[in-house]
Amino acid sequence: MIIGIDNGLDGGIVALSSIGGLEPIAAHVMPTISVWHPNVSKTVKDKITGTARKTKGKFIREVDVRKLVAILDSIEGKRESMTVYFEQCPMHADQALTMRSMAMSAGKILAVLEAKAFTVVRVMSHDWHPTILGKFPQGTSKATAAATAAAIWPAVRWLPTTQHSTPHNGLIDAALIAEFGRRALFEIPAPAPVTKNPPA
Repeated sequence: MIIGIDNGLDGGIVALSSIGGLEPIAAHVMPTISVWHPNVSKTVKDKITGTARKTKGKFIREVDVRKLVAILDSIEGKRESMTVYFEQCPMHADQALTMRSMAMSAGKILAVLEAKAFTVVRVMSHDWHPTILGKFPQGTSKATAAATAAAIWPAVRWLPTTQHSTPHNGLIDAALIAEFGRRALFEIPAPAPVTKNPPA
């Protein structure tokens, strides 16, 4: 079994069989929790006077480690051996807060995986994109990923819950990362791209 993890607060965790084309064994959105951070400044307005004041601290989202462990435990119970393909966060980002959030998520996830003694292969988007998505126009990676996932698993809708109607990008990417790992483990050649010009 191969598990793909799309790092990030809106990422996903998808487990695939080593046999290609089968529907996912498990698919979960990344669990998150609201955590108080005292060093983050926030400007608030007094409801009575209307004056603005700064308060130190606010609630921000982070990966929920306890729920992540529960998810991995539920997947682990389905198979004895597994390899986890984890999309490592990049060493740079456009904004410092984005970099901090990605690094915090990666650190929490990797700590859990290491504590559980999983075999972990770290990959970057530039590793799996060419193999799984092929060449695609700039700015269309999400649409290409959705088209590719639909071609591999036509019956799977990738919805985060039954109440949603829009596919979850984090689940799609996690599944494709797992598919990248499956092909790498079994040295399966990549197929031709699904489409050269996916919809924007």
